Amino acid sequence: MKYFGIFLCSSLLMTSCATVFCGSKAKVTFDSDIAEKATLTIDGRKYTNVTFPYTTKIRRGFDETVVKAEAPSYTTETVIINKNFNAVSVINLLD
Repeated sequence: MKYFGIFLCSSLLMTSCATVFCGSKAKVTFDSDIAEKATLTIDGRKYTNVTFPYTTKIRRGFDETVVKAEAPSYTTETVIINKNFNAVSVINLLD
């Protein structure tokens, strides 16, 4: 009975452990040859006065993330970040 109580308590503490292992956001660093301040648009949200390299967090999920870099003397570039399934999230099914 003592071991059952320990097992029960530990299983309650381990719920949603894939989120603990991986987190709900990924840290991404954008690097460029742009020497001046730029505007970075990530999924429609604008970040102004950005200098490169620029590090930010992007939400994990199944939808792709669209990133656009704009600077006055440079050509605007759009980058699409594709996302894939994280196998560690299967651990959540065991809880």
